[in-house]
Amino acid sequence: MPQTVLFCQFMHRTPIRLLFIPGGRTSIELQGRGHFARNDDIVFIYGPQYKYLPKWFIERDWKKEEIRVIKSKLFPTDFTDGIITHSVQNFDLKISSLERALFELNYCIPELITFEEAAYLYEGMLNLNPKLVQSLLENCNYIKVKRLFLYFAELKKLPCMDNISLENVHLGSGKRVIVKNGKYDKKYKITVPENIDQEEETSEDYFDDDSDI
Repeated sequence: MPQTVLFCQFMHRTPIRLLFIPGGRTSIELQGRGHFARNDDIVFIYGPQYKYLPKWFIERDWKKEEIRVIKSKLFPTDFTDGIITHSVQNFDLKISSLERALFELNYCIPELITFEEAAYLYEGMLNLNPKLVQSLLENCNYIKVKRLFLYFAELKKLPCMDNISLENVHLGSGKRVIVKNGKYDKKYKITVPENIDQEEETSEDYFDDDSDI
C-alpha cells in the first residue's frame, strides 16, 4: 500500500485526476476495506472509454506497482454519483466510493478480478448507502455488472438491498456468461463458478471494453 499512496499523490498533482480516478479494488483498499484482496501491487484506474492518459504517465516507472487502466462506458461520462473526496496521508484525492467501487469491481470479472476475490470483497459491506446503490443500478450501462451486484448482495445478505427497488433498473432479458462451464443462476440469468473458490486467468494490463453492453 505505501507505493499505492505514492502513486495517488502523483495523480493528485496532475490534471488527469479530473477524468481518471482510483476505483474498484484500489478504492476499496484505500478505504481500509481490502482485507481479502490479493496482495499483487496493482493500481486500478477508471475513466471514460474515449479519453486517454498521456503516454508518459503509462510508461512511468512506478517501482513495484502495476497500473491497470480501465476505460469503459460503465456509467455516463458526466455521471458523478459515488465519486468522493478521500483523505490519503493529509491530502485529498477523488476516488470511487465503496458503492461505486463494487460496480467497477464487477466490471472486471473475470478478466482482471476473480469471482472468488470479488465475493470476499463484498464481505462486510454492511453499511452501503441504499440511495446511492439505487442511483448506480439505474445509471449503470452494463447488464452484467448490475446482475452481479444483485447476485453478490443477495449472497452476502447486504442490508442495503432491503431498500432497493428494481422497478427502474434495466436488467435485460438474455443470459450472460460470466464464467465458462459454470452453473446457471436462474434468478439473475448468469453463469457463476461451480466452485466459487475457482481461480480465473487475468488479461493484459490495458483493458478497454467496446463490447455490447
